[in-house]
Amino acid sequence: MAADKRRRRGTAGRRKIWIAAVAVFVVVDVALVGLALSEQGSDGGTASVAPVATTSSSPTATPTPLPDLEPLTSPAGYLSAIDASTAYRINAGDCAAGEAPNLEKSIDSGVSWVSNPVTTTLRSVTQFAATSDTYAYMVGLNDACEANFTATYTSGTGFGSYPDELLGVWYLNTADGTLHSPAGVQTAPCSDVVDVVGLDRLSAAVICSDRTFFHTSDGGGTWGTPSPLAGAMATSTGVGGYVVAQIGRDGCAGVQVSTLSAADLTPAVLGCYESTPDSLEGADIRVSGTQDSIWLQVADTVVVSTDGGATWA
Repeated sequence: MAADKRRRRGTAGRRKIWIAAVAVFVVVDVALVGLALSEQGSDGGTASVAPVATTSSSPTATPTPLPDLEPLTSPAGYLSAIDASTAYRINAGDCAAGEAPNLEKSIDSGVSWVSNPVTTTLRSVTQFAATSDTYAYMVGLNDACEANFTATYTSGTGFGSYPDELLGVWYLNTADGTLHSPAGVQTAPCSDVVDVVGLDRLSAAVICSDRTFFHTSDGGGTWGTPSPLAGAMATSTGVGGYVVAQIGRDGCAGVQVSTLSAADLTPAVLGCYESTPDSLEGADIRVSGTQDSIWLQVADTVVVSTDGGATWA
């Protein structure tokens, strides 16, 4: 019997210890929960996990065509910048007119230009690029209105014809409307291509007369989802992808310059060059970008931005 009493006393003691332990656990747990809630509600509290990026719920303005804007036509000329102080430009010309286009070079951010008439049989230009201080090439039609490739290695003091080079560049043959890539003749994504801009042998973009922008990354075999560029007046390469000059855009009383990467064709606004809106539709507008600058020509005015389009000079 004495043994039974000892067992009952032992069991009762263990029960008291277990109840006390549970009580302590509950108190600690409540305290921890309260501490966690107070940290989340505090302005100075630090989140225990990294925040997850979210997409803003703010509505994004959808570009819409300007009701009084005429269809886009082929460029009147081309601009290709090397850096913040040096650029080339050339007028598009017309093979039927029989006049040689003029290549111009500026080394003072567009303040002055040195002109050199092209001395080959080239009579019109549909593709133009300057790749160094001394080298520039142009693709177009010769005096027989046949495709021709002309280049200068001497800043325009001398020119040569290199027909074999046509096989390695993007260009639009305005004589028959065919679109050429380094892989050969390609089917264009629209029937009214106005301009083609090549990034490399596989990547290029075309813009159509309705200002629809298409991009390819497989040499023109396929074209991605079109991107409408309301008010687009000129396109070129630069800023790691493409640059586009647009008019009639909200918040810009002049020419808006945007960039489009090859991966994401959604335009990202770089800046606005203020100009008289009424004079822009018929103006000769050209644009080009480099690693450190953006060049813009509006009629006879050439301006350069070295701060990503925030200011122009």
